[in-house]
Amino acid sequence: MKVDFNLTNDESDKQISVFLFEILGNRYQVAHTDASYYHQADPENLVINNTLYQLMPINAADPFFNWYCYVRREHQYYANRTECLQNFIKYYVRWISKGKPDWKREMAEEAGVIPEI
Repeated sequence: MKVDFNLTNDESDKQISVFLFEILGNRYQVAHTDASYYHQADPENLVINNTLYQLMPINAADPFFNWYCYVRREHQYYANRTECLQNFIKYYVRWISKGKPDWKREMAEEAGVIPEI
């Protein structure tokens, strides 16, 4: 499936949701955030844009999204849908290649503590 970003915003968002369901097996929606409410961690790369985009799971129990939020904390918002989708898929592939780690394990590894299984 190909996502047509030239459609209306609602139509593009629907296509993105269908596309992600087909390749990831989970349902996601495109969330639009007013940039005035967004405080980026790195002030030198402050985004000056009216709308930022983030992908959000429709199902609250989503192990990938929990991991993604931990790994990409402060960096989940994008100036356009294309960049948002590309990064989301890139990190999904990384998550799969790492064996679908839990975010808590990732945090422990960063701290140098390996949790017992």
